[in-house]
Amino acid sequence: MVERKYTPYVPAEKKFPELTQRQKLQLFDIEPSSSQGLEQRPCRVILNDDQVFDNVYIAEAKPYIKHWGAWPEDDPGKKSLDITKVKDISSSPNRLPAFLSNKLYSAGESVMGGLFFTILFSDASEQAYEYGGALDFITLPDDKTFSDISDVVPHKGHEKENKLVGPDFYWCLYDK
Repeated sequence: MVERKYTPYVPAEKKFPELTQRQKLQLFDIEPSSSQGLEQRPCRVILNDDQVFDNVYIAEAKPYIKHWGAWPEDDPGKKSLDITKVKDISSSPNRLPAFLSNKLYSAGESVMGGLFFTILFSDASEQAYEYGGALDFITLPDDKTFSDISDVVPHKGHEKENKLVGPDFYWCLYDK
């Protein structure tokens, strides 16, 4: 029998840049969502080289590491951007309204590490979703807009075959 040694992951101490005054003004104008003590703001960012990213969570580093337990660059399921490369910040065009995201976050996980939920539309149609732990960025059916959303139902839709999953997104961390 081969004996295996387990070495637990311990996140390194990291220092992230502080926000510039311009970034603060733009970021704190965006309504946050909150998941178990982590306040995150779903943003669209434009980098200094004019690249545009529509699905970026900007969050303070200390609450982030407390919540997730691993830095984005150390987690194969996550991507990150450097806050010092961000020129402009605005609300993401793909974000679920904060009050609906917060309703889902408050309901907790449907299964370990996952969430199932259903979006209800004003025309009485619905769409099921399957997500990991972050759910603010939504891919809508082709014939729907965000103004068509009337409500969300946590933990509903796991049995549906036409579930949608969220788009790729990035984390962008800062220190206070």
